[in-house]
Amino acid sequence: MKPTTARDGGPVTPEAQHLHLSRRTLLRHLAATGFSGAALATLPLVGRAAVSAQQPKPGGDLRWALDMEPDTLDPHVSSSRYDYQFEKEIFDSLVVRDAKGNVVPHLAEKWESNATGTEWTFTLKQGVKFQDGTPFNAAAAKFSFDRIVNPATKSEQAVFNLGPYDHTEVLDDHTIKIVLKSTFAPLLIGLAEYTMGMVSPTAVQKYGQDFGRHPVGTGPFAFKEWVAKDHITLVKNPNYDWAPSIFTHNGPPYLDSVTGRFISESETAYAALQTGLVDVLQTVPDIHVSEVKSSNQFALLSTTVQGFPPSLLFNCQKAPTDDPMVRQALMHAIDRNAIIEAVYDGSQLPAQGIWGESSPFFWPGSTGLYPLDPKKAASLLDGAGWVKNGSQRAKNGQPMSLVYLTLPGQIQGIAEYVQAQFKEMGIKLDILVEDNPAQQQDAQKGVQHIVWLNWLLADPYGLDTVFGSENIGTGWNFAHYKNPTVDELLKEGVQTLDQAKRIQIYQQVQKQVLTDAACFPINYRTRNWGLAKKVHGFTVGPDGEWAHLYDVWLS
Repeated sequence: MKPTTARDGGPVTPEAQHLHLSRRTLLRHLAATGFSGAALATLPLVGRAAVSAQQPKPGGDLRWALDMEPDTLDPHVSSSRYDYQFEKEIFDSLVVRDAKGNVVPHLAEKWESNATGTEWTFTLKQGVKFQDGTPFNAAAAKFSFDRIVNPATKSEQAVFNLGPYDHTEVLDDHTIKIVLKSTFAPLLIGLAEYTMGMVSPTAVQKYGQDFGRHPVGTGPFAFKEWVAKDHITLVKNPNYDWAPSIFTHNGPPYLDSVTGRFISESETAYAALQTGLVDVLQTVPDIHVSEVKSSNQFALLSTTVQGFPPSLLFNCQKAPTDDPMVRQALMHAIDRNAIIEAVYDGSQLPAQGIWGESSPFFWPGSTGLYPLDPKKAASLLDGAGWVKNGSQRAKNGQPMSLVYLTLPGQIQGIAEYVQAQFKEMGIKLDILVEDNPAQQQDAQKGVQHIVWLNWLLADPYGLDTVFGSENIGTGWNFAHYKNPTVDELLKEGVQTLDQAKRIQIYQQVQKQVLTDAACFPINYRTRNWGLAKKVHGFTVGPDGEWAHLYDVWLS
């Protein structure tokens, strides 16, 4: 399962202090970043009290600050987390995950598989219609799956959720059979991903390549407009009557509309929340987390993002990090807690392993495996032949010099902090800062010794993306890590249907990768949401990344 693009850090905050802006100063600040005078003129004063209510109140427009403008609203094509928040409101999938991560029915009422897990039969809900009036039925479901695997679609993530897909059979108007070429254990959880939304065949045929700008699904909200570099607006689907059990009501959503404004500058977005220009801030700047948390005008919701946490990958094929002893030394030399405090203002949790601790797949042996220990780091480097001579370590007359490849923005601060820590160990670290796609291409070539990476994953099958040897050079195995045992375990994990055995397999993967010191986990990515007090019913899925807006209402 190829995960969503979640490798970016937020922009570096230009001022490390809280904003306490006068109304006039704030207007100038917002105007300078592109907001219209009409919008600015309607800003309320800071400190308006929220009105409480006991029962959901229909109506209203939820105004949302989006970190970045989406690339497309075609779920079958996209792979960016910036696309998914609105895609998931427009499109429904056959199944969804509940708060505990369990797969439950949605557009499919029930399902069953054969003994080998190569044939899955789904019974679909009846009476469902796309937002353009096209009936949702077995033929429409087959159309979506066939479209995903069609090379012309150029799917960047959805295609991986189907694994070894062969074809879909229409058994009757409301029954389909998905046939796989081989066993694919993560199929159900893959079908619950937001990229697996059912699309209207009528709309796809009408808009063709432009479907991503004219999306039509069966979801609770329908697409209205997309004004480039400004906003996207969705409106209530008045015919919606097939909500899954994860929600508290059925029928149309409470909100009349949702407007997502593109505000890339974090302080500008925070100011917009403070003044009431937006109701939801997806990412509260780290320096303002405690301020929002203690406020009686706003609510802070903190969620932990699932999957492979932000980590440093060590190039296992480029000297001197091709030596496991050197990699182990570097891991003992890094102070993750100091990095979290300095770069994230203490708002993130230290990662103990390469999978979330709340998951049954987590390997308990990860905890405390590589503690900060400069003396042990120095001893390992000495043992590997890298002896300190004055302020610089060297081996056979060659100074120890490493390259750290990073994206710009907040995560560049991690590189700078590691640079300072390594300097104390006698290690010279050069920082190479590049935007994508150059950064990705150079990481694939292996120009670096160290690179930062983070992947949003629903199932540990996705660890193959980061550590499977087939992904060296062309994929996301930036560690250039190759271990036949891990490759075999990853293959076995995909083909094993027994959950207990899968847990054992992926714990072995984690154990081997960490024993080989291929990566150093830094923090479990915490998303801090800022909400106006008038926002009710706001929940976030088990992924920790995307909110559910169907139950949301405004007082």
